[in-house]
Amino acid sequence: MIVLISVTFLIAGLVKGMLGLGLPTIVLAGLAAPLGLKEAIGFMLLPSLLANLYQGFVGGSFVYLLRRFWAFFLVAILGISLGVAILAGGRDDLLLGLLGLVLCVYTTLNLSGRKLPPPPSARERVFSPLAGGLGGIMFGMTGVFIVPGILYLQALGLKRDVLIQAMGISFIIITIAIAILMAGHGLLAGGQVLMSAIALVPMFAGIAIGTYHRKSIPEELFSRVIMIALFLNGVHLIVRGLW
Repeated sequence: MIVLISVTFLIAGLVKGMLGLGLPTIVLAGLAAPLGLKEAIGFMLLPSLLANLYQGFVGGSFVYLLRRFWAFFLVAILGISLGVAILAGGRDDLLLGLLGLVLCVYTTLNLSGRKLPPPPSARERVFSPLAGGLGGIMFGMTGVFIVPGILYLQALGLKRDVLIQAMGISFIIITIAIAILMAGHGLLAGGQVLMSAIALVPMFAGIAIGTYHRKSIPEELFSRVIMIALFLNGVHLIVRGLW
């Protein structure tokens, strides 16, 4: 288990260092099938939180983003509470299949170059809490906030630095929320916290390696390889969930 978790977090850190995102997704894709989705989410929480602290607090747009997206974050927390309740009482095979479906949807959109259409600026007050709530429910059930939470943020046309900080703040808030809610449902154990702390070493090593080689490897090619691997893993999780 230590080897499996270490290798998974090393790869996830490498992707994080290369692309600036993807750590929770890689971790869940690698650990959900062998360890179970509930356990995999527990292992992901502490490393994901620490990996996004810098991204969330540094950038100069923290106050602006909180003012603009407070409803997005608040309703996301409410959605997570519902999602975690489903996770606590849900069947592992169906939850694995749902995670696989989310991975397939996300990677298909990424590989095709398609994005969610940007909402009219006058309707953002409606779409922000809607996207946050749906993303929170999916995050609570699967540990993945991308569909539609992050996809919505990407569709708004934010400047790259602002978008990166917005995603960092999102991950900080939702990670803390799901940790508290999972603990309340008895889904977190001391062993998971210890193992996730051990995983910090290979994760930060991977981030350092990925950041160092970011300019030496074509980002588009690297991203496509990762997306294809995640899609195939998503198909595997769907099949495993159904059978």
